[in-house]
Amino acid sequence: MASYTEEMLLKQKNGENLLLHEVRTAQLESLRTELAGPHPSPIERLLVERVVACWLQVCVADYGAAQRGSHTFVQGDYDQRRQDRAHKRFLSAVRTLATVRRLALPIRVDVSVAGTFETTITASAMAPDRFRLPVSVSN
Repeated sequence: MASYTEEMLLKQKNGENLLLHEVRTAQLESLRTELAGPHPSPIERLLVERVVACWLQVCVADYGAAQRGSHTFVQGDYDQRRQDRAHKRFLSAVRTLATVRRLALPIRVDVSVAGTFETTITASAMAPDRFRLPVSVSN
């Protein structure tokens, strides 16, 4: 379903230009690979797809506003609201991906009891190895 939507947005932006279509498809795949990293969890893969789709929507909205040229106030307002909404969805998707990755980090707590330090590390079972970094919280 996501790939079908992506194809429709690319056709909307590129028209019938196959070269642009292939270049932009490669750009989206590169962005997808870079955002996902080496071992994404299933939820990360879904969120990366959403970030890429929202980024494409932002590009299409910006392109549509720029392509229109001269327009009435109503058309300009429509373009601006379309851009704002697409940008808001994009930022929300990026924020959600960052939150999921941050929640996958282990928590490290150092507790001082009668002059000694005890360390407790809690690791998330869903966190990929690349996110298993110690996070210190001390008094």
